[in-house]
Amino acid sequence: MDPQAAWQPLLAARVLDQRQVPHAVRSIGQATSAPRRSLADFASPAAGLLAASKIVSARRGAVKRRATDKATEKSGRSICISHEFTLEKSLTKGSSSSMDAFMRENAAEVSLQNLERIVPKADQPEILQCYMKPNDIGPYRSQLMMEVKVEVAAAGGKCNVHILDMHPGNVDKKTGEVTFDPQYKMDMESENIIEWTENGQGGLEIVNHAWSKSRMNLPWWFPLPDGFVEKAAKLMTGKVVKDGMAKVNEQIEAKFSTWLEQEKVDA
Repeated sequence: MDPQAAWQPLLAARVLDQRQVPHAVRSIGQATSAPRRSLADFASPAAGLLAASKIVSARRGAVKRRATDKATEKSGRSICISHEFTLEKSLTKGSSSSMDAFMRENAAEVSLQNLERIVPKADQPEILQCYMKPNDIGPYRSQLMMEVKVEVAAAGGKCNVHILDMHPGNVDKKTGEVTFDPQYKMDMESENIIEWTENGQGGLEIVNHAWSKSRMNLPWWFPLPDGFVEKAAKLMTGKVVKDGMAKVNEQIEAKFSTWLEQEKVDA
């Protein structure tokens, strides 16, 4: 606030006649929510400065209240992340029926890779809570937790990795504690299918296909631009997904070969 502006009521008060004084005092008293004062009070420089400071304080209080109210509202900020990858792998031995049996026993173990940890959901153990490794975006550290269900088709030949929910969390760098806010839960569509077919040469062809599209809300106070966050998140998650798919194919090849030997299955 301009200091000279605080003196304008004082200058005006000096030229008011006796009939104007009550109205002027009442108007100034309402604006500052202060007790009614005499003309002499308003002519005092100290009183003028005090009135000005109260006006500034009232304005600051209003700004603070508006900021607090805004924090409780949805920000309207969101980012969209999409990926689609297909990775293939050839196995030198194996049949469709032997791979069906192997995947029914080991699908979750081989199809969920590049994760920090996997925990069965307390009330639904068939659903797995998969925690991705934490990542830093600017000064912030985030961690994604996916709720996943892995199913092998009854007819064989295919495994579906259903991502049921994805929750972004904020990691406290000092304590390592992760906080998941339901307000910023990701709205996600995805499809992750692993298929296997015999190649006619005594082996199998594995096709690992993943497609996903997700939208995530950002808090209004988040200091980084939406475009930057979206690009960084897409690069980060794209690398994680693609590296994970390659690891899945490698795990299927290695563990399936070992399984064939241990189970003495006719490939």
